[in-house]
Amino acid sequence: MDSNLQDIEQLVAAIDIGSNKISLSVGSVASGQFVSLSGLIHYNTSGVNAGRIVNVEEVSRIMRDLISDARSILGFEVEEVFVGLKDRDFQIHSNNAMVAVDEPGNIITQRTLERLSCAARALPLNPNESIVHVIPGRFLVDGTPVAKPVGMKGVRMDIEARILTVPTSIIDDIQRACNLAGVSISGIIFSPYATHLSVALQRHLILGCAIIDIGAGSTDITVYRNGMLEYCDVIPIGGNYITNHIASQLRCIQSEAEMIKQHFGYAAPFLLENGHETIEQLSGLGMGNISWYDVSGIIETAVRDILVRLLEPLHEAGCELDHPMTVFLTGGTSNLRGLKEYLENILEMKVEAGIPTIPQGMFDMARAPQFASSVGTLMHCAQGSDFQARTIIDSENKVKEKANVFNKVASWFESFFD
Repeated sequence: MDSNLQDIEQLVAAIDIGSNKISLSVGSVASGQFVSLSGLIHYNTSGVNAGRIVNVEEVSRIMRDLISDARSILGFEVEEVFVGLKDRDFQIHSNNAMVAVDEPGNIITQRTLERLSCAARALPLNPNESIVHVIPGRFLVDGTPVAKPVGMKGVRMDIEARILTVPTSIIDDIQRACNLAGVSISGIIFSPYATHLSVALQRHLILGCAIIDIGAGSTDITVYRNGMLEYCDVIPIGGNYITNHIASQLRCIQSEAEMIKQHFGYAAPFLLENGHETIEQLSGLGMGNISWYDVSGIIETAVRDILVRLLEPLHEAGCELDHPMTVFLTGGTSNLRGLKEYLENILEMKVEAGIPTIPQGMFDMARAPQFASSVGTLMHCAQGSDFQARTIIDSENKVKEKANVFNKVASWFESFFD
């Protein structure tokens, strides 16, 4: 590809399928780097449950609405998208692969990496299992570990990789929804793996960090150390679990429980100074004398359940959270008052709010933890993924370079050339 084309800013779009909402983000990229966020639109939907599509027609309708809004509000015609997904049934496999360096002069090139990528994919999988990401651990040139092999001379190149897969049926459902919405797919991204791009710096990945994303219907955690993914998990409970527990304990309907959580909820009673006071606003709902302590106690029980289910497998896997690691808390449920402090109390570590790191004034609505996954997915598109990347949006200002403008062969290895 003409190197001059790589420097032209291009527009890409990403649809992120969350645990109870679907978002469309649009941004500019150049030279494999995220430049700016042009806009982000989202709708809640009953068509997904814990990140999994349960109603293809409903999801396709939401996608059409998002595409229509992108046209009318943002001025962009979306034709192709990257799609971010999260699913609890993902798998991570370890695989080593090697290729002979047969390029001229035995100089390792991008083509060498592409051949190595094909070799790394060659592993036995279940019939209903599809590869989404190949995540490099180490590259070796003639048996010597190297950080950036392109340009080096060698006879043999090896990779120690981790292969992330999801059920093929999940991708099939996404494909059907996109087809019904009239949009084609440029690539599939496992959004928990991409979220770090929007909230963490490279130094965090090297020193160690954990990103905990608590959505409405699911919670996921990713742990990075020495710049590499060390652990990942998704559990099918989140903020809705807290809401359901409130509804059960206070004998109220779902919408009332959600209102109580948002307006009067704290993660734990110890965070309150005057918790014995009655919440007068609830007396009109026929709940009697309910105090702030009562509500926060109910919420703490549910929050503790979520964290136990999230952190116990982490401990069993031998992946400990300790200093100097940074813990980022993100996702819509992270807005629950006192949740960050409660997590700090449990982990005995400083916890930071996982807010997308986009400049002030650049679509400020997206600078909120509930959009960290969406922005991270878009940033992953900018870096490139396992898929051939193309220009996937035309603006009404006739940005119509199409396939030739953003037609680079993306690095097959996730974030390798950051």
